[in-house]
Amino acid sequence: VAVLAQASSTVAGLAGVDGHLRPRLVGVLCDAVGAQGLVRGQYRDLRVGAAARSVQAIAEANDEKTGVLFACALEMAALIAGAPRAVRCLRAAASQVGQAFQLKDDLEDGIATAMSGKAPHQDTGKSTMVALLGRPAVERLLQGHVDRAEALVRSGVAESGPLVDLPRLAL
Repeated sequence: VAVLAQASSTVAGLAGVDGHLRPRLVGVLCDAVGAQGLVRGQYRDLRVGAAARSVQAIAEANDEKTGVLFACALEMAALIAGAPRAVRCLRAAASQVGQAFQLKDDLEDGIATAMSGKAPHQDTGKSTMVALLGRPAVERLLQGHVDRAEALVRSGVAESGPLVDLPRLAL
């Protein structure tokens, strides 16, 4: 809660951003973490994560847990940059990045690495894509999400540049 309050305060006070835009940015942030976003995804994951779930149900929870945060960041960046037409494309790309991020997290669950910073086996007993489909299938899915995210960024924003690299950098 403290992190959300600090994030809202930071966004509300962004220097160099039009004062009329700041409330909209705070709204984007609140929507991303609120009852229809991160809170909902975390609830689903914690409440029904141990039960058998379909690929679709896992993907929806992953999007609500992670995709919404990437979407929030990219939407706010587009609005600040004065590129509101790029929002839809960037949100779609962010959803793909969020899925890829969650899949990578699931793949790394059994492997404790200093780089990931994640304690191993946190997903034991949870219904994840790896548990449902197996590692090779999830690795292919992950690559597909990254490829789609890159294509969406290229089609909506730029053919080249640092933003095109975002899907790979996020992982």
